[in-house]
Amino acid sequence: GVVGRRPEWFRAAIISNSFAWPLAEYPGIVRFLKVVASPFFGFLIHNFDFFTRYFVNNLNGGQLLDAEKEAYRGPFRQRAARRVQQELFKSILHSHDYLVDLEQRLLAVDNLPVLLVFGTEDATYKAGWLERFQAMFPRHRSLVLEGADHFPQEHDPAQILAAIREWWAKDVAEA
Repeated sequence: GVVGRRPEWFRAAIISNSFAWPLAEYPGIVRFLKVVASPFFGFLIHNFDFFTRYFVNNLNGGQLLDAEKEAYRGPFRQRAARRVQQELFKSILHSHDYLVDLEQRLLAVDNLPVLLVFGTEDATYKAGWLERFQAMFPRHRSLVLEGADHFPQEHDPAQILAAIREWWAKDVAEA
Protein backbone atom coordinates (compact mmCIF):
# COMPACT_ATOMS: atom_id res chain seq x y z
CA GLY A 1 0.00 0.00 0.00
CA VAL A 2 2.79 2.42 0.78
CA VAL A 3 4.15 2.12 -2.77
CA GLY A 4 0.84 3.42 -4.10
CA ARG A 5 0.52 6.12 -1.47
CA ARG A 6 4.13 7.33 -1.51
CA PRO A 7 5.68 6.28 -4.83
CA GLU A 8 8.35 8.97 -4.49
CA TRP A 9 9.92 6.89 -1.70
CA PHE A 10 10.65 3.99 -4.05
CA ARG A 11 13.05 3.36 -6.91
CA ALA A 12 11.69 -0.16 -7.44
CA ALA A 13 9.71 -2.95 -5.78
CA ILE A 14 9.82 -6.71 -5.39
CA ILE A 15 6.50 -8.54 -5.22
CA SER A 16 6.18 -12.20 -4.37
CA ASN A 17 3.08 -14.41 -4.29
CA SER A 18 0.70 -11.62 -3.44
CA PHE A 19 -2.17 -9.51 -4.71
CA ALA A 20 -3.19 -5.86 -4.92
CA TRP A 21 -6.84 -5.87 -6.02
CA PRO A 22 -10.28 -6.91 -4.76
CA LEU A 23 -10.83 -10.64 -4.51
CA ALA A 24 -14.49 -10.86 -5.52
CA GLU A 25 -13.63 -12.54 -8.83
CA TYR A 26 -11.68 -15.28 -7.02
CA PRO A 27 -14.38 -17.25 -5.15
CA GLY A 28 -12.03 -20.10 -4.24
CA ILE A 29 -9.64 -17.72 -2.51
CA VAL A 30 -12.53 -16.00 -0.72
CA ARG A 31 -13.80 -19.38 0.52
CA PHE A 32 -10.33 -20.23 1.83
CA LEU A 33 -10.13 -16.88 3.64
CA LYS A 34 -13.55 -17.44 5.21
CA VAL A 35 -12.46 -20.82 6.54
CA VAL A 36 -9.22 -19.48 7.98
CA ALA A 37 -11.07 -16.49 9.47
CA SER A 38 -13.73 -18.72 11.05
CA PRO A 39 -14.06 -19.09 14.84
CA PHE A 40 -13.17 -22.80 14.63
CA PHE A 41 -9.95 -22.13 12.74
CA GLY A 42 -9.24 -19.27 15.15
CA PHE A 43 -9.50 -21.76 18.01
CA LEU A 44 -6.97 -24.03 16.30
CA ILE A 45 -4.60 -21.14 15.60
CA HIS A 46 -4.82 -19.65 19.07
CA ASN A 47 -4.65 -22.83 21.12
CA PHE A 48 -2.49 -25.11 19.00
CA ASP A 49 -0.51 -22.75 16.75
CA PHE A 50 -2.06 -24.71 13.89
CA PHE A 51 -1.38 -22.22 11.14
CA THR A 52 2.35 -21.88 11.83
CA ARG A 53 2.84 -25.58 12.47
CA TYR A 54 1.06 -26.54 9.27
CA PHE A 55 3.10 -24.20 7.09
CA VAL A 56 6.41 -24.91 8.79
CA ASN A 57 5.93 -28.64 8.30
CA ASN A 58 4.93 -28.24 4.66
CA LEU A 59 7.13 -25.39 3.43
CA ASN A 60 9.57 -26.36 0.75
CA GLY A 61 8.19 -29.88 0.67
CA GLY A 62 8.77 -30.28 4.41
CA GLN A 63 12.52 -29.87 3.92
CA LEU A 64 13.20 -26.95 6.26
CA LEU A 65 16.02 -27.36 8.74
CA ASP A 66 15.07 -27.38 12.41
CA ALA A 67 16.62 -23.92 12.88
CA GLU A 68 14.54 -22.58 9.97
CA LYS A 69 11.35 -24.07 11.44
CA GLU A 70 12.19 -22.52 14.79
CA ALA A 71 12.68 -19.11 13.16
CA TYR A 72 9.15 -19.27 11.70
CA ARG A 73 7.61 -20.54 14.96
CA GLY A 74 9.48 -18.14 17.25
CA PRO A 75 7.23 -15.08 16.92
CA PHE A 76 4.13 -17.15 17.71
CA ARG A 77 5.34 -18.92 20.84
CA GLN A 78 2.99 -16.80 22.93
CA ARG A 79 -0.72 -17.48 22.39
CA ALA A 80 -1.59 -13.78 22.21
CA ALA A 81 0.72 -13.32 19.22
CA ARG A 82 -1.13 -15.99 17.25
CA ARG A 83 -4.31 -13.92 16.99
CA VAL A 84 -2.56 -11.72 14.43
CA GLN A 85 -2.60 -14.56 11.91
CA GLN A 86 -6.35 -14.96 11.97
CA GLU A 87 -6.95 -11.21 12.15
CA LEU A 88 -4.96 -10.80 8.94
CA PHE A 89 -7.30 -13.13 7.07
CA LYS A 90 -10.37 -11.51 8.61
CA SER A 91 -9.14 -8.08 7.56
CA ILE A 92 -8.67 -9.16 3.95
CA LEU A 93 -12.32 -10.21 3.82
CA HIS A 94 -13.32 -6.68 4.85
CA SER A 95 -10.85 -4.74 2.70
CA HIS A 96 -12.69 -4.40 -0.60
CA ASP A 97 -12.58 -0.59 -0.69
CA TYR A 98 -8.93 -0.51 0.33
CA LEU A 99 -8.04 -3.05 -2.37
CA VAL A 100 -9.93 -1.08 -5.06
CA ASP A 101 -7.97 2.01 -4.03
CA LEU A 102 -4.69 0.09 -3.89
CA GLU A 103 -5.11 -1.30 -7.39
CA GLN A 104 -5.87 2.14 -8.80
CA ARG A 105 -2.89 3.72 -7.07
CA LEU A 106 -0.52 1.01 -8.29
CA LEU A 107 -1.80 1.32 -11.85
CA ALA A 108 -0.74 4.97 -11.64
CA VAL A 109 2.90 4.02 -10.87
CA ASP A 110 3.30 1.85 -13.95
CA ASN A 111 6.78 3.22 -14.62
CA LEU A 112 8.15 1.57 -11.46
CA PRO A 113 10.65 -1.25 -12.09
CA VAL A 114 9.27 -4.38 -10.44
CA LEU A 115 10.67 -7.84 -9.88
CA LEU A 116 7.94 -10.46 -9.60
CA VAL A 117 8.82 -13.72 -7.83
CA PHE A 118 6.23 -16.49 -7.84
CA GLY A 119 6.24 -20.22 -7.20
CA THR A 120 4.35 -22.57 -9.52
CA GLU A 121 2.83 -24.50 -6.62
CA ASP A 122 1.32 -21.45 -4.94
CA ALA A 123 -2.38 -20.65 -5.21
CA THR A 124 -1.59 -17.07 -6.23
CA TYR A 125 0.36 -18.27 -9.26
CA LYS A 126 -2.35 -20.75 -10.19
CA ALA A 127 -4.94 -17.95 -9.93
CA GLY A 128 -3.06 -15.95 -12.57
CA TRP A 129 -1.87 -13.20 -10.26
CA LEU A 130 1.62 -13.13 -11.77
CA GLU A 131 0.09 -12.22 -15.13
CA ARG A 132 -2.08 -9.61 -13.51
CA PHE A 133 0.98 -7.96 -11.93
CA GLN A 134 2.83 -8.20 -15.23
CA ALA A 135 0.03 -6.23 -16.90
CA MET A 136 0.00 -3.74 -14.03
CA PHE A 137 3.76 -3.06 -14.20
CA PRO A 138 5.13 -2.93 -17.78
CA ARG A 139 8.67 -2.48 -16.43
CA HIS A 140 8.73 -5.88 -14.74
CA ARG A 141 10.98 -8.89 -14.70
CA SER A 142 9.52 -12.18 -13.58
CA LEU A 143 11.12 -15.10 -11.82
CA VAL A 144 8.95 -18.21 -11.72
CA LEU A 145 10.31 -20.96 -9.51
CA GLU A 146 9.17 -24.39 -10.64
CA GLY A 147 7.90 -26.41 -7.70
CA ALA A 148 8.04 -23.52 -5.21
CA ASP A 149 5.13 -22.86 -2.87
CA HIS A 150 3.95 -19.69 -1.10
CA PHE A 151 7.41 -19.04 0.33
CA PRO A 152 9.70 -19.22 -2.71
CA GLN A 153 12.58 -17.84 -0.68
CA GLU A 154 12.76 -21.22 1.01
CA HIS A 155 12.74 -23.09 -2.29
CA ASP A 156 15.76 -21.52 -3.97
CA PRO A 157 17.18 -18.52 -2.11
CA ALA A 158 20.35 -18.46 -4.24
CA GLN A 159 18.35 -18.17 -7.46
CA ILE A 160 16.23 -15.38 -6.00
CA LEU A 161 19.33 -13.52 -4.80
CA ALA A 162 20.93 -13.80 -8.24
CA ALA A 163 17.71 -12.57 -9.88
CA ILE A 164 17.53 -9.58 -7.51
CA ARG A 165 21.13 -8.63 -8.19
CA GLU A 166 20.73 -8.90 -11.96
CA TRP A 167 17.41 -7.02 -11.96
CA TRP A 168 18.82 -4.25 -9.76
CA ALA A 169 21.94 -3.85 -11.90
CA LYS A 170 20.10 -3.82 -15.22
CA ASP A 171 16.72 -2.28 -14.46
CA VAL A 172 17.09 -0.12 -11.38
CA ALA A 173 20.65 1.10 -10.85
CA GLU A 174 21.02 2.24 -14.46
CA ALA A 175 17.63 3.98 -14.56
